[in-house]
Amino acid sequence: MAQAGRANAGRPVVRRVLALVVATLGIGVLTLTPGGADDPAAAGRSLWTTVACLTCSRAWLADVISNLALFVPLGAALVAVGVPVRRAVLTGAAMSLLIEILQLSGVTAGRTPAIADLVSNTLGTWVGCLVARHGPSWVSPSVPRARALRNGWAALCTAVWIVLARALQPATPVQPSAAVSVSALPFTPGYGWFAANAVRTDVNGVSVAHLGNGPVIVAAQRSRSSTARVTVRGRDTRSGMVPVVFVHEPAMTGVDARTTRAHLLVAQHGDDASLASDLRAPRWGLQMPELRVPGAFAPGRDSVLLQAQVTTRWWHLAWSDPSQPLQRHEATLTLSPAIGWALVQSIVPAGARVGVMVTAVWLFLWFAPLGYWSASSSRSGRAGPKSQSGQCLDAVLWAAGVLAVGWGAAAVTGTSPVSVAEGAWCVLAAVSGVGLQSLVCAARLRDAATFERA
Repeated sequence: MAQAGRANAGRPVVRRVLALVVATLGIGVLTLTPGGADDPAAAGRSLWTTVACLTCSRAWLADVISNLALFVPLGAALVAVGVPVRRAVLTGAAMSLLIEILQLSGVTAGRTPAIADLVSNTLGTWVGCLVARHGPSWVSPSVPRARALRNGWAALCTAVWIVLARALQPATPVQPSAAVSVSALPFTPGYGWFAANAVRTDVNGVSVAHLGNGPVIVAAQRSRSSTARVTVRGRDTRSGMVPVVFVHEPAMTGVDARTTRAHLLVAQHGDDASLASDLRAPRWGLQMPELRVPGAFAPGRDSVLLQAQVTTRWWHLAWSDPSQPLQRHEATLTLSPAIGWALVQSIVPAGARVGVMVTAVWLFLWFAPLGYWSASSSRSGRAGPKSQSGQCLDAVLWAAGVLAVGWGAAAVTGTSPVSVAEGAWCVLAAVSGVGLQSLVCAARLRDAATFERA
C-alpha cells in the first residue's frame, strides 16, 4: 500500500518535469530554427533600429502575443516543479536573452532579434507563473468564483469577436466601382522586384499593358469586388512573398511599405500562389491574412494562370497550367472571426493546409471554458444542483449568446459571419466543457476516496 502510494505520488513529479522539457524544446524549435518571412516594413532600416524599436514591425502586436503565449508553458512548468516565481521569471528572461543573442549572431536564418521579444517573453513567463499558482482555483472554483469566471470569460469572448470583426474590415473605403489607372510607383514598396514575366494581366476586367519582367503595379480604388487575372512565365527564386500584381489606392504613392499597401496583392510565395488584401488588422500591428494555394510556381512549370477575387467577406484564388487546362487548384478564405487566430500569431498562416484544424482548436479553446465554468456555477442553487442536461442547456445558451453578438458584429462591419458548421462546433465545445467539468469532479471524488482508504 505504501509503495503504491509513493509510486502514485511520483507520477505528478514526472509529468511536471516532462512538461518543462516539452516547453523548453518547443521554445527552441520555434525560435532557433530557420524561418520567418521578410517584413516589408523593415526595408531600409538599420539592424539596430529594428532591434530597438518596439512597434516598427508590421505585425508587432501579433509578435508580442505569439511570444507571450510561447513562454506561458515555461513559466507554469517551472513553478510546477517547485521553482520560486522570481527565479522562474529570471530563468525565462535569461533564456529569451540567449535566444536573441543567437539570432543576432546569425545562427538562424530569417529571424531578427528585438527588444520587444525579450520583454514579451519575460512577461509570458510571469503570466505562466500566475497560471500555475492560481490555476487550481480556476479548475475547481467555488460557485461564486465560477460565476465570476463564466461572466468574465463570456464578456472577453464577446469583446474579442467584436474586435476581430472590426480588424477584418478593409483598411480603405469601399467604392461601388473603381477605374483602373497607371500607378506612379516604380516598384512595390518593401517587396522588391519580380524576376519572372507577367505576359497578360487583367485587373477588374481591364487589360493592363506590361512589358518585360517585374510586378504589375496598378492604381485603383477598392471596389466591392476586385479581381485580377494574370499569366506568368517563369518564377522568382526567392522564398518569401514576391508580388506579381499590386493594386493600391491612387492616393497612396509612397515608397514606404507602411504607408502604401495593396488592397489586391497577387504574389508568388516560394512554390505557392498567394493572395492578400490590406485590412485594418495590419495597421493595428496584427498579422495580415494570406491565402496560399500550393504548387503554382513549382520548378519546371513553364507558365501559370492566376485568377484572384477579393471581397469584404471572402477571398478566392485559383491557378491552372495553360498547357494542362484540367489541372486547376483553388482555395477560398472566409473573413470571419473564426480565423482570428491567424491575426494574433505569427506561426501558421491563414491559408495553411492545417488551417481547418487550427480553426477548430481556436474555437474550442474559446467556448469550452464557457461551458466548464457554467457547469461549475450550477452546482448549487435554491432548487439544488442542476442536472447535467440542465448544465448543458445553460452552456448552449451562453454559447448562443456569444455567437449572436459575433453575427451582429459581422453584419455591422460587413465581414462574413461564422458559418453554421463553425457555430455548431462552438456549441459542441461548450457542451464538451460541461462534460470535462463532470470528469474533473469525478476525479476529485475518486482521489478523496483513495486518500481516505489509505
